[in-house]
Amino acid sequence: MANEKNLTGDELAALANDVRKELDFRDQDRVYALAVKVGYLAAHADGEVEATEKAAIVEAVDVLSKGTTIELEVDALIAEADTGPGAAASLGNALKDLGQAEAGFLVGAYVAAASAGIDDAEREVLFSVAAAAGLSDATRDRLLGLVSGG
Repeated sequence: MANEKNLTGDELAALANDVRKELDFRDQDRVYALAVKVGYLAAHADGEVEATEKAAIVEAVDVLSKGTTIELEVDALIAEADTGPGAAASLGNALKDLGQAEAGFLVGAYVAAASAGIDDAEREVLFSVAAAAGLSDATRDRLLGLVSGG
């Protein structure tokens, strides 16, 4: 699939600003960690994490955290990320528990779209995260549309 990502850096920053307004300060680190893991899981869905996908994880979390989460932290979170069966449901449930399903899902979708668009394996992972996180199909599709034309 061709790269159809249409979310610009400015648009990502605006979305991140909206997300930050809703974050409970005490939960920010957990949300950022989950967002990194959702992004990595989506990128890993096709069996390989490309350099553009890794860069997209760093960029998205950097924008979301206003630079407080650095690449070394992202690398550490990736190293502990679970990519096995049930990982998508686990991450989705954790995002739901924090009330931040859209934020984590959006980072995952942004990362998945970063290389060659969202392929079928990545879409399946994202759909699983969305379902476990309690996102409606309409919300899921709207967020996918922001990054990839849906």
